[in-house]
Amino acid sequence: MNLQTVDWILLAALFAFPMIGGVVCKRYVRGVADFLVAGRSVGRYLGLGSDSMQAVGAVTILAYWQMNYKAGFAGQWWYLLTPLAGILVALTGWGIFRFRETRAMTLGELVGKRYGQRARIFFGAVAYLAGVVNMGIFPAVGAGFFVYYCGFPAELMVFGFGVSTSVVIMLLFVGAAVVLCLLGGQVALVVTDFFQSLFVNAMLIAVAVMIFRMFTWDQFAAAYQAAPNADALLNPFHAGGVSEFDKKFFFIFVYYWMIYSVLSWSPNSMLVASARDAHEGRMMRVMLHVRNLAMMGLGLFLLPLAAFVLMHHPDFAGDASAVTSAVGTITNEQVQSQMLVPAAVAKILPAGILGAFAGVVLFSFITTHDTYLLSWAGLLVQDVVIPLRGTPLSPREHLNWLRASVVLAASFIIGFSLSFNQVDNIFMFMDISASLYTGAAGVVLLGALYWRRGTTMAAWVTMVAGLTLSAGGFVYRGIDPTFLDGRLMAFWVSVVCILLYVVVSLLGKDPDFDLDGLLNRQPEMKPRRWRFGPEVPRGDRILICAIFGVVGLALVTHLGVGLYSISADVPTSSWLAFWPGYLWVMFVLGTAFLVWISIGGFRDLLRLLGTLRASTSSR
Repeated sequence: MNLQTVDWILLAALFAFPMIGGVVCKRYVRGVADFLVAGRSVGRYLGLGSDSMQAVGAVTILAYWQMNYKAGFAGQWWYLLTPLAGILVALTGWGIFRFRETRAMTLGELVGKRYGQRARIFFGAVAYLAGVVNMGIFPAVGAGFFVYYCGFPAELMVFGFGVSTSVVIMLLFVGAAVVLCLLGGQVALVVTDFFQSLFVNAMLIAVAVMIFRMFTWDQFAAAYQAAPNADALLNPFHAGGVSEFDKKFFFIFVYYWMIYSVLSWSPNSMLVASARDAHEGRMMRVMLHVRNLAMMGLGLFLLPLAAFVLMHHPDFAGDASAVTSAVGTITNEQVQSQMLVPAAVAKILPAGILGAFAGVVLFSFITTHDTYLLSWAGLLVQDVVIPLRGTPLSPREHLNWLRASVVLAASFIIGFSLSFNQVDNIFMFMDISASLYTGAAGVVLLGALYWRRGTTMAAWVTMVAGLTLSAGGFVYRGIDPTFLDGRLMAFWVSVVCILLYVVVSLLGKDPDFDLDGLLNRQPEMKPRRWRFGPEVPRGDRILICAIFGVVGLALVTHLGVGLYSISADVPTSSWLAFWPGYLWVMFVLGTAFLVWISIGGFRDLLRLLGTLRASTSSR
């Protein structure tokens, strides 16, 4: 076992915390709106806590670790584009602002308002299928982390029978996520996620400090320079073809998730639907991407880089040998790649901190599962079950259906994890499985909000084509792993879907749709281009301008370095001198930002509880 007694005590206490929070929050849930969207009373910083926790789940942590270990410092340079682009897109309110204006609780409800109830049912069914398949590897990957991080044996003896340790962990932690959903719905998730995010933020700072103290920059430099692909790991303009995580990977990521599918992922959109108003939903998403930028200098991104040093520097040869032995028994190449960094991290962190960081991954495991389970369960009931019934449910029946669908989704993902053989990197699998519906949903949803000429027939053709192409690619990828990777397949599916939606719409004869009615706007209201609307307070106007300026400067600098590198190759030695300064700057900025959002989160929490308390007492 890698953990000491103090680590186990701390981990047990952290496991109990969200369960207690769920019991406390149960009193605030009195209806479907409370259960699904927290009474539409969530402020930006409180929502950010929940959004960031579900976005950085245990599976995502391992995906980032796998990516950063393989791509090195060079990958950091290209990844920098994703939060910068995400911030700019979110500031415009692209997709998010208009979705909140429709007052829809789910994406399927928006589809129904624009394309009809039958389209809503089909969309909801496909989205639910894609969502739970996308979650399918979450339990296995998360459980694998704890097995190799904590040093558990492969099997545990239960009543005299050998039981897989991974199965026990999956049942325990997924079960905890289910209980949290059943107790308090979105209210419990938002509140407990916020407090969990405070702990995670503190740990990310603490782990970064420990890494800076344990490893010198000379050790970093020596380990990376000694690698056979040293240039590719240190110089972003020499990284082509060495790792699947090259600049093409990140460019597609920016296009697909920051622009095309900005609205498509239901767990994110449900939090936007929980916001107090459209502007607050927009700022919630802005702050999420700012947080993603801030985290680049903290523990989550530093640990895989430190793990590389541990595995390649002679000063740590003994620890590296132990890690190699631990993961050497894994026969699946992808799983072995995923578990290398967790096994190495167990050699880096000391007792106490080792258990506390296990708590970070525990919280991430639970929050991702509970948010996803509630989101997909809500979408199934709201957009498939109720429209098919044709008659409304009583409030009690409605909540019972939602709870039952949470249990159904949880049962599916555990079964999927036990039977699926993974052949892709985590990010690649997540992209192609999500594209079963996001491949078409991106253009269908954005077309519903922005294009009057978009037709119902175009939506149907696009949704069927997107499902067919993605499902075919998903199946064929399992047969031939050398076929297009998940991210490229998702990209090409989206291109085909855009063309189909536009062409079929232009060939149709449907009259222009009443977008003003969908968005609950008065017809005489003129769009305020390049000007702030009345819903934006003065403080936010200053903040938005400042963020625009800083992010714009960063992007111009990034572009300038790229253009300069085309004409005059920057030597790897210059990048080696650049990286330590970059890490310290990002660490300072990240720490300051996490303190800021923590203060704002407490303010939003008090407002939410006050609103729900008043609403409950008035019923």
